[in-house]
Amino acid sequence: IKIMARIQSEEPRAIEYQQRLMRSMEMKPLLISLAIMRFSIGLFFVVWAAEKITAPEITQEIFSTFYRIPLSNSLAFAIGLFQLFVILAFMLGLFKTWSCGLLLGMHLVSTLSVYKQLLNPYEPPNYLLWAAVPLLGSLIALFILRDRDQLFTLPSLVTRRGQ
Repeated sequence: IKIMARIQSEEPRAIEYQQRLMRSMEMKPLLISLAIMRFSIGLFFVVWAAEKITAPEITQEIFSTFYRIPLSNSLAFAIGLFQLFVILAFMLGLFKTWSCGLLLGMHLVSTLSVYKQLLNPYEPPNYLLWAAVPLLGSLIALFILRDRDQLFTLPSLVTRRGQ
């Protein structure tokens, strides 16, 4: 009788465990997908930020052409450093609302600044600028799902290690 009572008392916990396990198995593809998006988008932006540091004259030309803003070398360098810090926070899953939001905002501004080229995609090299559109969509998706993006983030690794 005691054994039966114990089995019956543990049964709800076993069912709850099975349900949690099923939910985690269902979430695994989403978690992997979000991590892949976060890392690949982060690497994409590292290239752009590094260019501001290593070749600030290119950044000066881009800002004067597309944004109508003159920049000094030191300001281009500072923008590149700022972007690298934001990208690092983004890739580590830190301050998700701010890091993802800032990248989304920066990319939105840069995408909107070339709208004329986007409206004329078949004039070379305008079609290359269309790569910005799916990237913008991916950033929007990551921003919406930022609370579910937990795989390989620094907070989740620290929490997991502490358990």
